[in-house]
Amino acid sequence: MKESKHPLWFNSQVFQTLLFVLAVLVSLMFVPSSFAAGTIKIGQLDPASGTFKTTGDQYNAAIEQAVFDINQKGGVLGKKVELIWRDGMMKPEVATREALRLIQKDKVDILVGGTGSHVYLALEKLADQYKKIVVCTGATSDDLTGKGFSRYFFRPGITNTNTTFSIAKYLAKQPYTKYYSIHQDYAFGHDMARIFREKLTALNPNAKIVGEDFTPVGNKDYNPYLSKIAASGAEVVFVSHIGGDGQVLLKQAAEMGLTKQKQFALFYYDSITAELLGASLEGAIVTHSYGITIDSPLNRAFIKRYHERHKKYPSTHMQYPDSFFGNAYFGMMFLFAAIEKARSLDPEKIIKAWEGMQFDYPQGKVTMRACDHQLIAPMSIYKVIRVPEKEKFFNLPYYISKPVATFTGDETAIPVNTPGYNPRCK
Repeated sequence: MKESKHPLWFNSQVFQTLLFVLAVLVSLMFVPSSFAAGTIKIGQLDPASGTFKTTGDQYNAAIEQAVFDINQKGGVLGKKVELIWRDGMMKPEVATREALRLIQKDKVDILVGGTGSHVYLALEKLADQYKKIVVCTGATSDDLTGKGFSRYFFRPGITNTNTTFSIAKYLAKQPYTKYYSIHQDYAFGHDMARIFREKLTALNPNAKIVGEDFTPVGNKDYNPYLSKIAASGAEVVFVSHIGGDGQVLLKQAAEMGLTKQKQFALFYYDSITAELLGASLEGAIVTHSYGITIDSPLNRAFIKRYHERHKKYPSTHMQYPDSFFGNAYFGMMFLFAAIEKARSLDPEKIIKAWEGMQFDYPQGKVTMRACDHQLIAPMSIYKVIRVPEKEKFFNLPYYISKPVATFTGDETAIPVNTPGYNPRCK
């Protein structure tokens, strides 16, 4: 065979290959860096300082775990997920400023977080303005999916109605008639008080709210309020305080002996509270959609993965996922599944894919309701108990029982025909 006198690059096949490689390299120069790098940027807005820092830390641990797990599986749409956390300080003006930084400077694709209904009401306006998907895994105000609704907002988490209605449904069947209700003095607390009052008295006409108080955020002395509760004759005390406020209130209630004298019903009971207060809250009831004691293969596998990454923490409350960890984690996995279904980061395509979508949570099938972008999921009641040695998840003698009552998602969801709720829901 006669040797070619032309150089190798002139060979037609080699030449075509080189042209193709060159074309790819040139095209990448003009593709957005996030795409070229193969990343999906998610901005998180939760408090990293102040009264609600511990709550922010919890949400960050859960969201970061979800990002880690999805990246271990190859990411989303073949791209690595990058998480950027900014301190929203649970203040709407601060969270809005930080969200703008995330959108304009960091070029995030999606905003997520869980703390502060008033914060996420502000962020919904930003979502409309920038046509940016905002995912709330924790804040519970009904207004977020109601009169404050944005098409770009999704809540794969629980609502004030979910939690409060669940507690009311459970208590209405118990032999109690006198109730005291105490909450933080902002939109969330007032919502909880109103819903509890309305739902409880509708379910049990003999029930009477003998007292109702609202305390300043960051309050340190609850003794005046607790003295009123002690003198009220109430059999049940409903407390919705979250974060450090809740821990201070319950600690002072325990020191007065109230937690042993009355039935406490808690919206917020996390692993930090369990670690701090231990036996003093034994017998209290709590409610949530997710619980570490849900016995399902999906939950057991999640708990094992979570503990393997967090067992180095000196504090027990960070070593295992509690209700808020779990809810945020599976909310994020639902988001990732919706993006995969959409096959795109285009907000309009994500909206179309996520509306009406079903997903597997540890507690069973959940649905993203199309009209208001609200998660419809089962709700359970748990009791604070001394945990049998063989059932321990935490290195704590007291935590939550297996569910003592469970209600379907439709039973406790905000009814679609609620007057003044969301005009998209009929």
